[in-house]
Amino acid sequence: MLGGAAPALAQTAADSASKTTAGNDDIIVTAQRRDESLSRTPVAVDVVGMQELAEQNVRSEADLQFAAPGLSVRAGATSNEVNFSLRGQSVDQFTGTRPGVLPYFNEVQISSNSGGGSGATSFYDLQSVQVLKGPQGTLFGRNATGGAVLFTSAKPTNEFGGYLSARYGNYDTVQLEGALNLPIVDDRLLARVAGFYSDQTGFQHNLYDGSRPGSIERYGVRGSLTWRGEGGFENDLVVDYYKADGTSTQSVLYALDPTQPTAAAVTLFYSPGLDLVFGPGAWDGYLSRHTNPTIPAGGLADFLAIQKARGPFTIATNDANFYRAENLIVTNSTSVDLNDTTKLKNIIGYAHLKTDVRGDTDGSPFGVAGDGEIDEVGRPGGHTRTTILSEELQLLGTLAADRLTYALGFYLSSEKSNVFRQATFLDVFGDLGLSPLSVNSDVAYNNSYAFYGQGTYQLGGGFGVTAGLRYTSETVRGRTLPIDNSYATPAQIDSGVADNDQRKTIRNLSWTFGLQNQISDDVLLYAVTRRSYRNGGFNGSSPPIVGDATVNGNSYGTETVTDVEAGAKFQGLLGTMPARFNIALYNMWIKNGQRNAFADINGPASLAVNVPRTKVYGFELDGDLRLTDWLRIGGNLNYTHARFTNGLTPAFGGTILLGTVPDTPEWSGTVYGEIAAPVSSRLTASLRGDLYSQTGTFYIASGNLNPTAHLPGYSIANFRIGIEDEAAGWSLSANLKNAFDKVYYVGGMPLAALLQFNSALPGAPRTYSLEARYRF
Repeated sequence: MLGGAAPALAQTAADSASKTTAGNDDIIVTAQRRDESLSRTPVAVDVVGMQELAEQNVRSEADLQFAAPGLSVRAGATSNEVNFSLRGQSVDQFTGTRPGVLPYFNEVQISSNSGGGSGATSFYDLQSVQVLKGPQGTLFGRNATGGAVLFTSAKPTNEFGGYLSARYGNYDTVQLEGALNLPIVDDRLLARVAGFYSDQTGFQHNLYDGSRPGSIERYGVRGSLTWRGEGGFENDLVVDYYKADGTSTQSVLYALDPTQPTAAAVTLFYSPGLDLVFGPGAWDGYLSRHTNPTIPAGGLADFLAIQKARGPFTIATNDANFYRAENLIVTNSTSVDLNDTTKLKNIIGYAHLKTDVRGDTDGSPFGVAGDGEIDEVGRPGGHTRTTILSEELQLLGTLAADRLTYALGFYLSSEKSNVFRQATFLDVFGDLGLSPLSVNSDVAYNNSYAFYGQGTYQLGGGFGVTAGLRYTSETVRGRTLPIDNSYATPAQIDSGVADNDQRKTIRNLSWTFGLQNQISDDVLLYAVTRRSYRNGGFNGSSPPIVGDATVNGNSYGTETVTDVEAGAKFQGLLGTMPARFNIALYNMWIKNGQRNAFADINGPASLAVNVPRTKVYGFELDGDLRLTDWLRIGGNLNYTHARFTNGLTPAFGGTILLGTVPDTPEWSGTVYGEIAAPVSSRLTASLRGDLYSQTGTFYIASGNLNPTAHLPGYSIANFRIGIEDEAAGWSLSANLKNAFDKVYYVGGMPLAALLQFNSALPGAPRTYSLEARYRF
């Protein structure tokens, strides 16, 4: 839902709330880098506040799509590799491109490239999650062509207090969470410490080795310190540490397509047909060297039938599975009032993100595709180390008797990402000493600076004009390391064909222009057009050949997005019932969209290419209606029509026709109802039900060439029942997610064009939990 979030869910502080004529608390958002009412913000933005996060049992990035209208969360080969998608804008897995939807933590951009995993943010003690839709190229640290997801942690307050919660559920799930608020010096020095711990047994049972993929232990701690001085001075320091260790839910073999014209003949090699290639006895020899009761004598096609019959939670995968992440994020925000109308603000950010992940790419007990044996320090799989340092200085204020509200700023960032991946393919050839091996190791550097300004001028009579401009200079550098099997030779470098250390600088202008009309206290109309960019770079998983894809080079170009959006927001009374309704209609034109295409370069590789033209249009509708003091209903409906209007894409010295915009369901939506009523003078009981539904989607841009890379639509029902004594500070609740135990898929690896198979990752089955919470 979220135009109709519960009262005060997204307020930046308890004393920032105001009341509307409907008697509802306003929801305060920061979509334009200032505190303002959601109902009076002329952009499409949804908010999930602290109470909503609890009520909808949002515990991870994957849960957000059930709470934020139009937001999709796409997983990769495992459950710990996720990315956001909005309005047809996402990031294709393992391309190394910048995500189309960027996450921010306390106004600091924290994403790395597309090879990273989940866990950059921790879903505990959050004040709110805001989802900004459409290009965000003017006010925020980096250009984001699809939107931004703003995570804001709870700030210290001037009161002693806190909370504790404990949760236990099926799959041996244990979750502990708490926070303590400490006013060290009254209204001057305020501190808050929060932390969480969770442990869970995996949803899957692996018959190959008896393991439980998805078993993982996570914990985090966050310290916040606020210092307030004279002249409106305030400094907010937040240090967030997160660690995870365990395994990931694993993709399973989903489809085989032996008709692929250029793919390796996997269905032949992993079957008795191997004898046709290497002579009688070859297949029996393979089976004798790979003895396991989960390997059927009929080969891969027989295994696919077995896997489909038993479902995705009883699996047989032969490759090792692990996931480790360790993140440190530090944000520091300082603001001071220069006078009654002007504020100076400085934001410093630091993030160090470490991810180690390994899984079975083909989702079978055969060695068709998987991670390599060892890396340079004896660890198999993929490993990413990213360090980001950013500085942003803002001047915020009003002019012309408060008719002009403006933001001016300077932004500087430096990012280094070291990526190592190793994979092996077709172990049936390895038995003959012929197994191809794919190794890539590279370092990507990204340094940028920007100047920006945006202002809104009130013309009178409720009319306003917003205009913004941002100049960005970004230097991208890609280094191929000697361990990479694509490392250029001295002869290639001397001839100018290749370069192991490439760089380029890209400069562009982003802009925003909008009109808005507050036609009454209850109704806002607006229209806006924007332009934003995703700058180009270098493919780390291809040889460092100088040039773009038209000459087999490893560089890809800048993506340009221009949109038009019109919307209306209502917050007021329908008769005597408080209500909120929002609608946004949009059209986006994308030039040189960054998508992936698979190629066989010393083994399968996912490479970024530029699709010449893409068009996305649709609408987003959400609403919230309080029928009585004890009954509230609401929901949302989202339509997205995304297509390549020119999908003939330069790739590897030729062209490839890309025909499906991935990770973009055409329809999605949620309906919900909530009852909250007193059962005694002290106790309040509540019941909430949510139903989320979406249509099917491809999970590859070349679904026209790989038609089995399509995930069907699904519907998920979630319920929560609780009882609370607000005066005493305690509550008990029972949570049920995926109540009807629907099987659905959220990602995977679509490699049929290269290896005749697609794997798919299942979403979570039915889970239930009991939670006790105490607030003091």
